[in-house]
Order: sequence, then C-alpha cells, then structure tokens
Amino acid sequence: MALTEVADEVLQTLIYEEIDGKPVYYRGYQKVLMGLAQPEEIMGTSKGQSTLVALIVKFLTRHVDDTDYDILFNELGLHLKKGSNFSADIAIYRAETAEDYDIYNDHYADTPPLVVIEVDMKADLGDFASPVDYYLNKTRKLLDWGTERVIWVNTQSQTFMGNDLKPISWEEPIDVLPGLSLRIPDLLRRQKK
Repeated sequence: MALTEVADEVLQTLIYEEIDGKPVYYRGYQKVLMGLAQPEEIMGTSKGQSTLVALIVKFLTRHVDDTDYDILFNELGLHLKKGSNFSADIAIYRAETAEDYDIYNDHYADTPPLVVIEVDMKADLGDFASPVDYYLNKTRKLLDWGTERVIWVNTQSQTFMGNDLKPISWEEPIDVLPGLSLRIPDLLRRQKK
C-alpha cells in the first residue's frame, strides 16, 4: 500500500461528521497526521463529557415515560442524506417513530429524533469562519430534517444553547421536552451525594 493510500485511510478514520459531502474532522486530527498522537487519543470521550452525558441520561430515564419516548446515546450516528452524517451524544425519539431495536444493525439512524443534545462536541472547526457557523449549520440541518429541538451544552463556559443558539447560563433551566426541564448544577449536586 502506497504512503498516500495509508494517509487517506487514516484521514478517513478521523472524520467526526460529514456536512453536504464535506468532512468535519475530530479536533486534533492534525496531530495524528503529523505522528504526534494516535487516533484513539483524539476520538475518545473525556471523563468530564462522559460524566455529564451520563448524568443527563440518568435524569431523562428517571423523568421520561419510556412508553412515550426512547432515549439513545453514545454518539448515535444520524444519516440525514447522502453526504450528511452527524453524531448525537443524546437523541430522544417519540416511541412511535423510533426505529426497530436491532442490536445487529450497524447502520446510522435515518429517522430524525425529536431532540438532540450535544455535550462538548469534538469537531475541528478550522474550516468554519467561526464556531457559530458550525453550530448554526448543524442545528439548521437537524431542524430541516425534522428534529424539533437541538441543545448544545458547553462545560467550559457553563452555558447551553437552544435552537436560536443564544448562550444561556446553565444555572437556568433547559427545556428538554414539553413539561420537562433540567438544570445542570442540580445534576452535578446530585452526583456528589
């Protein structure tokens, strides 16, 4: 195998998402290409991100009726159309629209979730004019696809954003579903007990 083929193969494994046929790579992919890091070092989820996702999922499973909604998580792949594939830290589906549960199915979901929650996304945003362009692009595409709510949680700034991408302190309640909101500080306090 020629060196360029190996480099192309490595580059393919470093794709985080795909928007209109254009790859969005994992943050830090250049270090892998320069031999300064292994792919696993940049692709894994941090302990902080994993903890926050777990706390949100625990909250949802306690407060959401599983006859009405299904909660999927763990970087669920979403196939919007050819050339547009996203991931979701947490996806909430109406039970009647959720796809069949087939643990042997290795395809991305091609049905839009009702809600997508992203925690500290791991995309390299160097090809975007600003980080807001990435958030706006992904949010619009998910909403156009049929997702009703996109929630971005950022631990560095301790904020969240909804469909309008207006940063709000995570001290404020985050509306997740009709009649259900959560506050990140409450989840963190419960975790410490």
